[in-house]
Amino acid sequence: MTEEHRRLIWSTLSSELIFFILFQYINFSSFVDRLSKEISKIPKKQRVGRGRDETMWTLLQYISGSIGKNSLTEFTCVLKLLRVLYWELDPLPAPDISKPDSVRALAGAAILFMLRNKARQVSEEASGNGGQKFGVRFAPPPALAAHSDFLRRLATQEFDLVASARGDFRVPALCNTYSTCQEVFTPTMAAVYKAIGASADVQETTPLPGGGSAASGSPSAGTTATTTLAQAPTEPLTMDFLDSLSVHAKMSLIHSVVTYVVKQVATGASLAVSPALVETYCRILVYTEIESLGLKSLMNQLLPQVTFNPHLNSHLKTIFPA
Repeated sequence: MTEEHRRLIWSTLSSELIFFILFQYINFSSFVDRLSKEISKIPKKQRVGRGRDETMWTLLQYISGSIGKNSLTEFTCVLKLLRVLYWELDPLPAPDISKPDSVRALAGAAILFMLRNKARQVSEEASGNGGQKFGVRFAPPPALAAHSDFLRRLATQEFDLVASARGDFRVPALCNTYSTCQEVFTPTMAAVYKAIGASADVQETTPLPGGGSAASGSPSAGTTATTTLAQAPTEPLTMDFLDSLSVHAKMSLIHSVVTYVVKQVATGASLAVSPALVETYCRILVYTEIESLGLKSLMNQLLPQVTFNPHLNSHLKTIFPA
């Protein structure tokens, strides 16, 4: 089996799992408990490899988007699965964050952080209401100790988030791990928006190809050659980068892109949205697990706003030039 084939199978499984759980065809806790039971029958040395990282990455897709609105007890079953999969007594080395597979290797530790953060929130709420604290401890298995330390240090490091979004996978690791911690998640996602021009902070502009530059030829009689300008970022986020974002982070990204474009149209922006934004938006539409905010949002919200509103037709070419 080739690497591409293996990744395609796991991506399909992830999308299907999210669908069946969200529409309550299967129960998450029962599914994870059964998975733990079946995997525990496999000899320990056969549990080592990419399969366990992909398993935790798949579960992360559901947990990251649902842990905020569901009871913590629904997710404690994952602790047993983590101990079954990561049975080694020595810490696994932190992955090379310059490679896309690193975010999958960190998925188990990322889930643990979400569970601990949720437990802290539940305990704080209980203490404020005079109740008891949540009694389950979320200490990482010894094998994930170095991964947990790496993610904790990553949140305190100072580095150029916008540049990192183009060069490595520290930004996806932060988004995936700290999706329930807004003091980290919000500025990290803001850097992603800025990297593709979905931000008012982007001041630079760039001429669009085919925008009517005077140097490209003589204008027709009675017309004046003009150059269509857009916001500056021209390079979209790579598919490896988008593949490395959790469903929750993808949903935040596509929601912000649509909101930004609609706002630009409604306010009569003189600049076209950046080529990087348009291409990134087209790329993120392929993910079936975010269909409600992807293709459905395109058809029901974005296209009617920029196409069928007669007051905005004058801006259509500016926002989406041919």
